Amino acid sequence: MAVVVVPNEHFRWVTGQDQIAAWTKPGSSWETWFCRNCGSRVPGRNDDVRMFVPAGLLGTEADGLTVLHHIFVGSKAGWDVISDDGQQHTERITP
Repeated sequence: MAVVVVPNEHFRWVTGQDQIAAWTKPGSSWETWFCRNCGSRVPGRNDDVRMFVPAGLLGTEADGLTVLHHIFVGSKAGWDVISDDGQQHTERITP
């Protein structure tokens, strides 16, 4: 999933926060957030200082964005060709 990572101080909910549900993978700390009504992925906690916003939620104002990083490329499918200049990381990037 493509995301935009935003510092907490630059993120705010406008509406609908009461419709967000979370699911935690059993036996781990991995968590995901989604809309209770439609099931769409929604912004969530990236780490203590940042939120992630699924790129698919952004409108045309995101047209100028470029990929900076690809994570978990160590486990990508062999047929998946990364053809941009984004830095590639075999695992997760930690702040």
